[in-house]
Amino acid sequence: MVAAVSSEQIRTATGAGGELVALDPADLAWNRSDERFWFHYTTRAAARAIATGGIYEVGDRHPKTPGLYVSTVQPGALGAEELLNALFDGTREIDRTQAAVVFADGALTFERVSEHAWRYSAPVNTELDLTDQIVGWAVFEQDTWTYSPGMYLPIRSQPDP
Repeated sequence: MVAAVSSEQIRTATGAGGELVALDPADLAWNRSDERFWFHYTTRAAARAIATGGIYEVGDRHPKTPGLYVSTVQPGALGAEELLNALFDGTREIDRTQAAVVFADGALTFERVSEHAWRYSAPVNTELDLTDQIVGWAVFEQDTWTYSPGMYLPIRSQPDP
């Protein structure tokens, strides 16, 4: 079970509407659970939209291999440039690594496509309902990763009543 933390340990993130918080990495869901977590790196606006709406629309960024791309690289595990290189071989804009949507294992299964990238294959314009797998979202701001509250108390990590 993931335990609650005291209010002294939580700080509200600036510029995030008060909905994101930062805690010690030991308090994050993936460090307190045996479950596997996946990280979809994207822009801040896209991460917020996916996490709050629960829907990911497969775009045409990868027309030959469309789908939802994720990584097992956790926010903060690598510096910004290292993350960019690990995920995109340095060919994408850095703002696409400044936010992440976090998923727990579930209905979507991912296949490995590179050292740090995994994909759930789906045709372009497919809407994937991710509400049962989304744990929350994270943003890198002011040299700190901040997280939605779900990162600390994911329902899947609590024992069944």
